[in-house]
Amino acid sequence: MERYATWIQRSKDIQLDVSINEKPFAEFAAENIEAIMELIGPHMERWRSLQIDRASLQNIHIFLNHLKGHSLPLLKCLRVEELWTGFCGYGGPGSLGQLVLDAPHVTEFDLVGVVADFDSPVFHNLHALKLEGDYLARFGFPVVKDLVQKLLRQSPHLKQLHIRNTLLDLTALPKRTHYTPPANEELFSHASLVNLTLDHRVALHHAIIPSTRFPALRSL
Repeated sequence: MERYATWIQRSKDIQLDVSINEKPFAEFAAENIEAIMELIGPHMERWRSLQIDRASLQNIHIFLNHLKGHSLPLLKCLRVEELWTGFCGYGGPGSLGQLVLDAPHVTEFDLVGVVADFDSPVFHNLHALKLEGDYLARFGFPVVKDLVQKLLRQSPHLKQLHIRNTLLDLTALPKRTHYTPPANEELFSHASLVNLTLDHRVALHHAIIPSTRFPALRSL
C-alpha cells in the first residue's frame, strides 16, 4: 500500500485509471476494500476510469456502496465483471440493482457476468455499451426487443453496442422461429449506432434486426 500511496502522491492532479482485480477480494474482502478506499477514495474527483475485475457479487456491492454520496465528475469508463456467479448460470444472473453513481460523464460501460437495473442513470448517454452474459437469453422476442430498444433510446449517441454470451456454443442451438413484428408496428430507428455485435442466442438476432433500423451501421 505504501508504494501505491507514493504513486498517488506523485501523480498530483493527473487523472487516475483505477483497476482492481480479484486479489483484494479473495480474503478479508471488506477489510481490504476499506484499505483501498482509504487510499484512493480521497481522489475520486480525479478518477478517469474504474475497472472491477472478477469479484463476487457481494464484494462488488461492498465496493460500489463506498461510492454512494461521492462525486465522480471525470469518470468516463466503467467496467464491472463478476466472478463465477451472475450471467455464468449459477443460480441465475446476479443483480447490482439500481446503480446509484454520481458519474454524469460515463460514456463507456462494460457489464460482464452481472446485470443491473437498465433504468439506472449510468445507462443514459453512453457512446459504447458492452453486455456479456446470458441475461437476455432468458426472455422471449418481445421482451428482448423492448429491453434493447430501451437501452438505445436512453443513449441516442451510442456508437457501439456489444451483446455477447461467452458460454454459448451457437452451433449447438436449435433453430428458432424468426420474429415478425406486428403489421402496424413502426420500426424503431437509431441514427448513431455504427458497430453492433449480437453474439448471443438466435432469439436476440431475430428480435432486434427485423424491428430496428440502423442507418449509420457499418459493422454487424
